Amino acid sequence: MIPRFGWCLALACLGACGAPSRRTALAPPTTTTAAVPVAVAVPAPIPEPEDPIRGSRPPTPAEARTLARLVRYAARIRGLQFTGPVTIRIADSAAVTQNLDERLDEEDFAEKRALYTALGLLAPDLDLRETLSGVMNEQVVGYYDSGHARLVLRDDAVPASAQGGSGAAGDGAAPENGRMVVVHELVHALQDQVLGLRALHRAPRSIDESNAVEALVEGDATLAMVRGEFPAGTDAEVEARALEHVRESIPGILQRSTRGDTRLSGAPPILREPLLSAYGDGFAFCAKLYIRRGWEGVNRAYTELPTSSEEILHPELYLRGARTVPLELPTFPDLKAAGLTLGTEETLGELESGIYFAMALPRPKAQQAAAGWDGDRVRVVFRPDGTPGAVWLTRWDTDGDAVEATNAARAVMRALPPQERADAAVVRLDRHVFMLRGVPAALHAGLTEAIRQGIASSAVTRAAPETTTRGAPLPGAPPP
Repeated sequence: MIPRFGWCLALACLGACGAPSRRTALAPPTTTTAAVPVAVAVPAPIPEPEDPIRGSRPPTPAEARTLARLVRYAARIRGLQFTGPVTIRIADSAAVTQNLDERLDEEDFAEKRALYTALGLLAPDLDLRETLSGVMNEQVVGYYDSGHARLVLRDDAVPASAQGGSGAAGDGAAPENGRMVVVHELVHALQDQVLGLRALHRAPRSIDESNAVEALVEGDATLAMVRGEFPAGTDAEVEARALEHVRESIPGILQRSTRGDTRLSGAPPILREPLLSAYGDGFAFCAKLYIRRGWEGVNRAYTELPTSSEEILHPELYLRGARTVPLELPTFPDLKAAGLTLGTEETLGELESGIYFAMALPRPKAQQAAAGWDGDRVRVVFRPDGTPGAVWLTRWDTDGDAVEATNAARAVMRALPPQERADAAVVRLDRHVFMLRGVPAALHAGLTEAIRQGIASSAVTRAAPETTTRGAPLPGAPPP
């Protein structure tokens, strides 16, 4: 049983979906289309939705019968009921990739590219769109589009009874890979109909907040997929031990999943790691909630959302209600006076801070250095020639954590070419660490003083956003 769970998780990481949000310009997004009513085995026609998927088709009768069985199966293992039909369409790999590519938000795409280039996380000459298209073409087997409430499946993974295979508990008659991808995507449809997935994707969020929400969404679907492989009647103690085993196995599973010559393994870590984290760390997070409170614990997370990747990576912080107080950067008049233009402002969080530190440190050491994260805010600045730089303030849990982060950041700085190193700085201010990249050295002292004064006056700390009251009712969810 246990090895099979690990295989399920690897499949989820490499062959499922993404989900559009403010940050998905740099990660494979999600979309949907086709007609499978919940109440009957063979779907009745449903009008073609607006914005049809070019090059797609409806399921064949054989595919539709299998998909209808999987609709019922997904609802049963996830413990939620569909409130309406699921629209599904079938498309070949090229059509899937093209439609996902066309849904990239160009403005958001340009902003994230400038940010990650400024921090050295993307090479300036990288063809980012081609890289993303290659990863999507290789990895995306199915995707759910909450914006249009439809599911798209790649034709080489579509379950059909004619293809053979068997589904869990007699449900589905598809090859194992196709069946599991469909189940994963159908859980996203359940999230949309019952738990408000569309509203989650429409809300503006920072990169860190988006990473946290995507980890909840993808971790939930992956947990359901894995949980569906348990024999009926598995007792709670055996179930908890099995899920803990999978959770502890995640790092090794993900490492094996990205070995070899693939577009995903060759993608820059800032593209690859958040995507894998959504499935792996998201599964671990949701498994922790499930072991404690069953599906009701996972359901409630949609009304009491995790607000940072820190809470995903350390579920105990989420469970005890810890929240990070956001940071705010000064206006930096010295930058404007020097002819630099201010660009987008973001929060990267513990996950992406660790990816940054890993540019100079082994991954485990980089993750350890990022583990004391307690907030950050980064702003892109542009020189007159358009070259992006960055001004990045971070806060850490303790002085010791700040020292560790300072050492990690300085290791990254030392690895820079001499000219870039001259325009970079790392300054520790008690529990805060201030980093500069691509900013003329003549401005460093003035910018650091502005941050020092902001810390002293608490001007860099803004009021924490209101959070959902714990124990609030969950609209549309079944009773525990």
